[in-house]
Amino acid sequence: MRRRSPLAIMLVSVALLMSFSVVVASNTNELPNQNPTQSNNLQSSFINESEGETFTVTVDGTNLRFSPDTIIIKEGDTVRFLWENQLLPHNAVERNGVFDSGDPERNVDYTYTFNVTENGTYEYVCEPHEDLGMIGTIIVEPKPVPEPEPEEQDDEEDGDTSAMSVGSGEISGFLFAPWFIGVIVLVGFISTRSDQFQLGLILEEEIDAVLLDDNGGEEGKTLVESYSARVFTLCALYVAQGIPWGFITVTFVTYLAAEGFAAKDLAMLLTLGTLPWSVKFLWGPIIDRYQYRPMGRRRPWILIAQTGMILLLTLMVFFIDVEKDVTTIAYMFLVYNIFTSLQDVSTDALAVDILKPQELEKVNGYMFTAKTLGGMIGGAGLGTIISYTGIRGALIVQIPILLAIMMVPLYMRERPGEKLFPWSEDSHLAFEESVSSNQNFKEIIGKVKTAF
Repeated sequence: MRRRSPLAIMLVSVALLMSFSVVVASNTNELPNQNPTQSNNLQSSFINESEGETFTVTVDGTNLRFSPDTIIIKEGDTVRFLWENQLLPHNAVERNGVFDSGDPERNVDYTYTFNVTENGTYEYVCEPHEDLGMIGTIIVEPKPVPEPEPEEQDDEEDGDTSAMSVGSGEISGFLFAPWFIGVIVLVGFISTRSDQFQLGLILEEEIDAVLLDDNGGEEGKTLVESYSARVFTLCALYVAQGIPWGFITVTFVTYLAAEGFAAKDLAMLLTLGTLPWSVKFLWGPIIDRYQYRPMGRRRPWILIAQTGMILLLTLMVFFIDVEKDVTTIAYMFLVYNIFTSLQDVSTDALAVDILKPQELEKVNGYMFTAKTLGGMIGGAGLGTIISYTGIRGALIVQIPILLAIMMVPLYMRERPGEKLFPWSEDSHLAFEESVSSNQNFKEIIGKVKTAF
């Protein structure tokens, strides 16, 4: 019970923190709902308070025509009929009775305002002189609804980090705090009880073995002997993994979308292209069970994977219409990424085998950066090339890049005494100590269960 009580207290604390975040989120979500109403009110008041223009209609020099006889106005505008000391009396009467200046007179000053919803075409006449052609027309267009001007934000509001804008509302920064605190508490709890969670057993054993084998310097050029060789090889392999990922998920999909391919075709391409990465853990037991130790524990699998990647690219370039047959290309990328995922798992296994415990964190950062670089090459780099050469040219460029990267594991040994090629002569250096019988699947699955 004593062991479980700290864990129970921690879980209760995390649950309370998460409940608090939900309450904060619910209170925060109520605020943005007021904005549309306020915006509508401001817009309505702007329309109601605005005043239209005034247009004046008079009588021309012939004394038998309105001037101008046709005007175009908008809802909210006013028409003023104004004439003085005319030789003949006139009036302005709309045919349907919408407005009427009264009896014909020599002096008239009459106004009429067209309200909102009174858009249309209105014809009016001077009753005494209608037969002589004294007719006018007023065209009333709908009044445009002005868009509200964006509010200017002060520098102080821009620099305020207490809330993050999401959509039309805000999410309080306190919403995220409980999750960060909960993770920190969990990591701290496990770190202080490494023995209870068996975190130190494997690393401590590996450190002892390394210390016994390390003579304080890099005497050889194999991966287990040279730190620079380890970093260079692992980073080169991770660049090779990042290129196809960036190419498929960014460059190729964007190119097909620009060419007008349907969304279902793009979805199928992405689904099949990324499927092997979702089940790549299945490679682990296979590469642990089947090994060709004279060439190294992991290097043969890496070379097989890279050879398959290059052959698949060559096949797509020279035997398939990559710009039209999307279905076939999708399945080709499925097979291509099976080899890519195999290389990923084999490279990770190689890193576990050859890296010393004190190197894991730093080299892991190098490897992640290398994969990001590969993604940039496959995405932005090949995206630029594809605009000049088309999709086939972008595929061709990848082949020499992968061939160059393949030279690294091809001419690099994992341990002293290993062969470079299967037909190479056996080395006189003994490496039998590292050669043991391959584990069977039962032992491998048992260790996987222990890891989980």
